[in-house]
Amino acid sequence: MSRLFPSSSSRVPAGLLIVGLAALLPPGGFFASTLPAALVAAPAALPADTTGHFWMEVLSSEAGGADTYVSSDRESGQSFAQENRLRVRTNPDGDRHRKIYLRFPLAAFPFPVTEVDAVELQLTVQEAFHHHGRFELEIHGLGEAETAWASATLSWSNAPGHDPASPSGAGPGARLLGRVSLPGTLAAGQLIVLGPDTLPADTHAALLAFVRERRGGAVGLVLSARTPTFTSLAFVSGRGALRSRPALSLRHAPAASVSPASATLAAAPASVPLSGPTPPGTTPRLPALFNPDMEQGAETAAGWAVTWTGKGRLQALRDTQQRAEGAASLRLESVGGPADGSVSQRLRVTEPRLLFVGHAMLPADSRAESLVALQVLAEDGSQLDWIGLHELRPEGRWVRFERAVTLPQNVHRVHLVFTLRGEGAAYLDGLEVFAR
Repeated sequence: MSRLFPSSSSRVPAGLLIVGLAALLPPGGFFASTLPAALVAAPAALPADTTGHFWMEVLSSEAGGADTYVSSDRESGQSFAQENRLRVRTNPDGDRHRKIYLRFPLAAFPFPVTEVDAVELQLTVQEAFHHHGRFELEIHGLGEAETAWASATLSWSNAPGHDPASPSGAGPGARLLGRVSLPGTLAAGQLIVLGPDTLPADTHAALLAFVRERRGGAVGLVLSARTPTFTSLAFVSGRGALRSRPALSLRHAPAASVSPASATLAAAPASVPLSGPTPPGTTPRLPALFNPDMEQGAETAAGWAVTWTGKGRLQALRDTQQRAEGAASLRLESVGGPADGSVSQRLRVTEPRLLFVGHAMLPADSRAESLVALQVLAEDGSQLDWIGLHELRPEGRWVRFERAVTLPQNVHRVHLVFTLRGEGAAYLDGLEVFAR
């Protein structure tokens, strides 16, 4: 689903991470945040609980998503869709007030949104911002009809759900979800996480209820400034650095205290050989991934979607003909020519010493390169390590791979990545994670 080639700014996604190839991802050094920890850090990637909660992320830059801002007065008829920033301001002089418009598609989210129990909006500051006191941001939710705007033509004069006469207020088709205070001084590259740990309780509750109402459609939000400032607060837009783009993360909370991955294994028919015996020196498999055997889904494997495309077009499908075990595999393929991109999923693990087992296949006539890897991130979003689990070769047969891994001590997030570069298809199946 719906989050990487870093530039000078970076952030930690709260669900699926957008990833690229290891050669373009040097470890560490993206930025050092000075925001309060509650606003900077998303939920830990190595949680102590085993309740089966999964964070899944969608970006405003994904298909069906959008972001832009609008500006009043002499810029009221202007579109800012081509900019790589999102600006918000209530100007004390009454000139060029600005509001941010965001749309996040939920079609690829593998769970009913009614089962979501927490929401996070993540924004990365693009330009240094200084204000004498706290800065109050307003969050508005757009109605379903008001969410179908187009960035290329959106302007202050035609934007839905806002009052053109109001610097920060909502109009027909929108409702105020709440407000949040930000520090008065922000630095470029700093991550703002607006969720259950940072939003006022009533604001998070209103945002959560609003997202649940969308029921698989799209979430449309408007951000406005309640605090007057002469300088706009600017965030990175969907045209900016991939890791810094606006993101909405939803936390799925299963009814039972068991992870979706564990439930998948338990519910599978006994005749389906989901895995071999537990490898020597390991514990029983961990529920670290959702749908690791690709058994769930129809045309697409639930929980697995293209999360980054740097070139061309990719699609990730559930293939019931070409499979290593069970009923289906994951097929990642280029469409209409060469492509470069990946699917990824955030791991839910508590143990630092792990063993990864899986099956992969690259057709003998393939003109593509493919890799299964781990991306390991620190709390500030810097990359600690890129660990190759298996490099696919054009052998035309399923290859079982095993790789023992020890995670760094200061790891904050781990994502399993399946990449494709070139023209053709690559296959992945039967993933398992064990504690060593």
